[in-house]
Amino acid sequence: MADSTENSGKALWGSLIKRLVLVIAAVMLLVTVGAYVGISQHEKDTLYQGKAAAARMVVSLFASSSAPAVVFGDDQALKQSISDLARNVDVIDVEVWSRSAEADDKSTLLGNFHREHVDEAGKRQAPATSAYRSSLVFQDENLLVTENLADAQGRSIGLVRVTFSLSPEKAAVAQTTRRILWISSVVALGAVLVLVMAVGRSLLQPMRELRMARELEIASNIQMAMLPKKPEHPDFEFAGKMLPADEVGGDFFDVLVSEQRLWITVGDVSGHGLGAGLIMLMVQSAFAAQFRAQPSALPNNVMSSVNELLWENITERLKENKYVTCQLLAYTNDGDFRVAGGHQFPLVFRAKTKQIETIHVAGPWLGILRSWPDAPGSEVHLEPGDVMCLYTDGSIEARNAAGELWDTPRFSDALRDALSKYESLEKAIDHVFASLFAFCPKPDDDVSLLLVRRR
Repeated sequence: MADSTENSGKALWGSLIKRLVLVIAAVMLLVTVGAYVGISQHEKDTLYQGKAAAARMVVSLFASSSAPAVVFGDDQALKQSISDLARNVDVIDVEVWSRSAEADDKSTLLGNFHREHVDEAGKRQAPATSAYRSSLVFQDENLLVTENLADAQGRSIGLVRVTFSLSPEKAAVAQTTRRILWISSVVALGAVLVLVMAVGRSLLQPMRELRMARELEIASNIQMAMLPKKPEHPDFEFAGKMLPADEVGGDFFDVLVSEQRLWITVGDVSGHGLGAGLIMLMVQSAFAAQFRAQPSALPNNVMSSVNELLWENITERLKENKYVTCQLLAYTNDGDFRVAGGHQFPLVFRAKTKQIETIHVAGPWLGILRSWPDAPGSEVHLEPGDVMCLYTDGSIEARNAAGELWDTPRFSDALRDALSKYESLEKAIDHVFASLFAFCPKPDDDVSLLLVRRR
């Protein structure tokens, strides 16, 4: 059911991302088309207006210069003027019409030039009387400019009609349009890719975080499941609690019992988080394997074997620079433990005096050296009713807002008060943790505590 829900969630996110990408692509396409149309139209208007102004000026000058030839009937001079105007490559057609004095609706073609067909006089339609006025008309391919011809008294004697080609302007607009379209397409594609990457990351981030949180939750559950569950031994009772600083911590403690054999381990991997949790599981599993294989082995020999395994795995394989402070306490008999390894010194609450005693245990750390040194080890003796406390440095190195440490004396006082007040080891641990949290609401390191009381 969980896998189905997770797959459905991924499919939903994937569908949303695809739809969002399509929307973004559509918007960018519209923006590109808008830019394409807008810029192209602007350039077209600019070029056409410039062409119209120049053409109007050219036609106006031509009309002024050719008017005397029309008045005096100088065909040769008129043809020369038309020929001069026709040298302009943009000029397609030139027509000069005279206006009949007897009938306003009669016009006569005096002279003309057509770039494709020189003589089209018979095919040309005479302009109506209403056409004898200045005008400028844009056609599909051409620009038609009409200008009145006037005599010295300003009377209309005819008109000039010149057709200019718009091909150069259309070619320029087409070239700019292609350039704009190419640039806009590249920009739009780049924008879509950037948005897809940005949106994809922002949408996928919750999925990654959710998956990571789930994986960390699984790892945390595995770690908590590795803690001893109400171990039983005829000589002792136990209670322990662990509080990781992250979802997964580097602390561990274990109680291994087989018939009359009893091993107690406590340790702390340098740092905390998933990497430390992985090494913690490795160490705890190594001790469990050693206990099942050789429950009567001396603690120092066991530490040597575990150290060899850790050195190979941490240094050679994982390429990590980590170490483990750890102690192994092997029960011999009559309340006596043999202790090996370097860790926080065990504290013993003496039932007769109600005082805390510190047991100084010297020993190296795991994973520092390839070869485990031959350390002498130590011994701890518990009288009936005595309680041994094994803990990690997070219990004594928590700092309050003022930067003060909840040091060993504060921890010892809280432990003594708890064990003096409560018969239950679980309630005593809760009291110690409550005192710690009152001093430092959120410790920066893992906090672990194991109490062992001799019956």
